[in-house]
Amino acid sequence: MRELGEASANNNFLRYHPAVVSHDIPKLDFETGQRIKKVIKNKLAINPLLYGSPLHGILKRLFKIRVGDFRIIYAIEKSSATILVIDHRKDVYRTAGARLN
Repeated sequence: MRELGEASANNNFLRYHPAVVSHDIPKLDFETGQRIKKVIKNKLAINPLLYGSPLHGILKRLFKIRVGDFRIIYAIEKSSATILVIDHRKDVYRTAGARLN
């Protein structure tokens, strides 16, 4: 997993699944990428439990944040949040399930 350079104000660290860095982020258009970056910085890095919604079923230990038609799927472990998938709503849950295995 790749870590963001610094801790947030409440000492949470953000980590990224390798596929997020190599696949998900590069395929975003500029505007969507900027919106997602803003949400990660202003919400996910600050308080991932407050801003995220819990998922159900096989993804029940994960959370999501909605950014227009895109979703950020992440897990919370101790003092870190690991971003597992950033993708369009039609594909994100299938991709998250595949990345868990």
